[in-house]
Amino acid sequence: MNADANSPIIATGFADPRRSRRSLDFEALWRSLPRQTTLPHRRDFNPARAGSLLRDIMLVEMRLEGQQLFPVRLAGSATVEKIQRDPKGHDYLEFMPPEYHAGLIDTASLMVNRPCGLWQITPLHFERGIAQCFEVTVFPLLGDPSPFALALLAPRDEFIRPIAPGGRLMLAETAREFEFLDIGAGVPVWPPSAASETARSRMV
Repeated sequence: MNADANSPIIATGFADPRRSRRSLDFEALWRSLPRQTTLPHRRDFNPARAGSLLRDIMLVEMRLEGQQLFPVRLAGSATVEKIQRDPKGHDYLEFMPPEYHAGLIDTASLMVNRPCGLWQITPLHFERGIAQCFEVTVFPLLGDPSPFALALLAPRDEFIRPIAPGGRLMLAETAREFEFLDIGAGVPVWPPSAASETARSRMV
């Protein structure tokens, strides 16, 4: 769940033909949840209603205040099977190289504060020596006291050369493709520094 300044971005707010049916069905599931102001609340997400999507779902708490932490609260059976261990309780930041942490934190803040969703293609490398690209679709949920990221990690038929995860349960590379999803408030400029540059250019 991270963006990279070099990733190609399509921020149109329209359904992209690259998105799978599972990604679109997952968005429909999120949109069907009751709204608390602009976003659904974590308590209104019932995993039992996710049907066949549940096996690919991950629920991550987003602690954005103070020390930023992203503890995994739920991982579907397909993700557990790939990792061969349950990542519940692990900080999602553990799965990423430190140089990508700031991008994940910025992305999470945008998702909650704008708000917006995201879609990306992310390579994941596992301890057991396999690596595969995943279609990752993420939408925010409100929570008390922290918001959540509700994500679908759908595997693609695209295996890649594995990289040793370095003692991690898995290693998440930066996204190969990335776009924000419009959920009613438009889509942000990425990277955030580009928004400042645009604002300055308009003042000239």
